[in-house]
Amino acid sequence: MSTLEADIEDKAVAYGLTLGYYSLKLNGEGNRGKLDRLFVNLAGEHIYIEFKRPGEELRKDQWLHVRDLTRRGCTVYQCFDVRHAKRVLDNHRNPDAEAIDGRLTFEMAVAELAKNKVEL
Repeated sequence: MSTLEADIEDKAVAYGLTLGYYSLKLNGEGNRGKLDRLFVNLAGEHIYIEFKRPGEELRKDQWLHVRDLTRRGCTVYQCFDVRHAKRVLDNHRNPDAEAIDGRLTFEMAVAELAKNKVEL
């Protein structure tokens, strides 16, 4: 049975609550392309997470949001499974957390958008 994106997200949100995170769903109706979730830790720092099934890629409109958020210094991750999402949330409980695997960068977004011939 394949993993659904919503299952990964639901389990990550439940786990985040146990760590004290505030979570906000961003990609509801009328918000196509926005990333899935904003998580805010107890220190007030925030991270954005886009949940994807294993092997699924971000769409062009999502890369535009990654570009715009990372340009402003925001931390953005793409998580393919619950284990990775938990690692991201565990890591970013600490206000001085260093990035771990799965972090998306401004440079990655610009390269992906250029590859797909999206005007920058």
